[in-house]
Amino acid sequence: MKAGTKLIAGIIALSMVAGIFAGPVFGAQAGKSPLKVFILAGQSNMEGAGQIKMNPKRNEGKGSLEYIVKDPKTAARCKHVVDKDGKWVVRDDVWIWYFDRKGGLTAGYGARETTIGPEFQFGHAMGEALDNQVLLIKIAWGGKSLAKDFRPPSSGGEVGKYYTEMLKHVKDVLGNIKKHFPEYDGKGYELAGFGWHQGWNDRVNQAANDEYEKNMVNFIRDVRKALGVKNLPFVIAETGMSGHKEKHPRALSLMKAQAAAAKHDEFKGNVAFVGTKDYYRPPEESPSRQSYHWNSNALTYFLIGDGMAEAMKKLLKISSSAPAGAGAGHPDTSGAGWSDFLKADLSNAIYPKGVWSFTGGVLTATKDINLWSKKQYEDFIIDLEFKTDKDTNSGVIVHCGDTKKWIPNSVEIQIADDHGKWAKSPRTWQCGAIFGHLAAARQKVVKKPGEWNRFTITCKGKIITVVLNGEQVAEMDMSKWTSAKVNPAGDKIPGWLNKPKATLPLKGHVGFQGKHAGAPIYFRNIKIKEL
Repeated sequence: MKAGTKLIAGIIALSMVAGIFAGPVFGAQAGKSPLKVFILAGQSNMEGAGQIKMNPKRNEGKGSLEYIVKDPKTAARCKHVVDKDGKWVVRDDVWIWYFDRKGGLTAGYGARETTIGPEFQFGHAMGEALDNQVLLIKIAWGGKSLAKDFRPPSSGGEVGKYYTEMLKHVKDVLGNIKKHFPEYDGKGYELAGFGWHQGWNDRVNQAANDEYEKNMVNFIRDVRKALGVKNLPFVIAETGMSGHKEKHPRALSLMKAQAAAAKHDEFKGNVAFVGTKDYYRPPEESPSRQSYHWNSNALTYFLIGDGMAEAMKKLLKISSSAPAGAGAGHPDTSGAGWSDFLKADLSNAIYPKGVWSFTGGVLTATKDINLWSKKQYEDFIIDLEFKTDKDTNSGVIVHCGDTKKWIPNSVEIQIADDHGKWAKSPRTWQCGAIFGHLAAARQKVVKKPGEWNRFTITCKGKIITVVLNGEQVAEMDMSKWTSAKVNPAGDKIPGWLNKPKATLPLKGHVGFQGKHAGAPIYFRNIKIKEL
């Protein structure tokens, strides 16, 4: 469902003129019935500390929600959260209840009205994926452990006070939906999923750490039993607050326990673990240095919510063809207008004989020499699969007007083994980036070497959109790249890319980079559609 932007005013304004505030004016329920209900629970990082307002005194505002919706590196990924006037969208197809706060989903449902948590993008993504009306019931308290505060009955000992409180709140909201949301049409609801983000208070206690896997498994079983939903889809978001730099043994042990809980045989297909270490952003890119609160970085909380939503959609068997606001997903290339990009004998390609070959439907090269389409394309979509090897560095090249001097005279969408040495390279050199110009919105979306990935690259006018493995990772408006030295975000462009992208002709060859830097690259199922 597309985002509703029900910014309630109208009659309220008339009432205020008379000196009386009449309260919200409700319309009809926006989404279809039954209501799809998702519970989001945990401790302070489910509450959410992602700062909304940009504070120039704190790293020039980096990491705030206001910053990331304007930053060229992330603006495309976040464009669905603001309207044409730059105001926060208020979704009328996604409701949220969070203790004394409730209404249409928008920014401000974090621990305070000045912050966001995982609910923000989770709600946007689920609202976009479902035609049903969505209700998020968010129940989180800071400083709570699974071993004590949320302790489930099956773990023995005293049942956690906040376990009991959590269920009490869920049942209260579900028993009084019409009271909380007068728009509700009364046609029923379905408990659709449960999201969990918690762990700090267990990782600082050895005994709690040691029993975390057992408690997590019991928690899932007991919650399902208490709510009467067998195999209720359950997503566990890792407590990875220091990213890949985390070295403390208890922290590593707890994250391992969270992942292990999701792997129990009984949870196959109905419980998912979401790794979050990739979402960490360092203090110099964030509003604070509170590592235990993800440095208050709004992008981190956005990505956690997005990761949880993608995992939930897979459990619910909902297509990921259109994540929230991203225009993401991969097309059905069997439809009208699609054709093979290359002939089996490569007779429609430009390349030195013996360098590139098709074997068993897989295209690969023996040398660092590009393959080019003989035909020049303008507005088009190219869809393909690729597989990296250890330390692969390759790319898909578009808008190339000069195949001899292609490096400054084209745009390269980077392919790289981000799990190897390229993980330490500049972010504009990593997989899914517009090489040297625009970093991918999230790193390590590419799979590990030996696994197949899918790319969909759309070139429409001066806009280039990149979707990798179901996620939109980049959108570039070439008209904004008017300098050959500095990107719009202010970072330097590599010196060999000495031509502003805004000046490139839009009709050009499409190409693949060969065995660059000594590591091979493999392509298959390459399709193209002219627009």
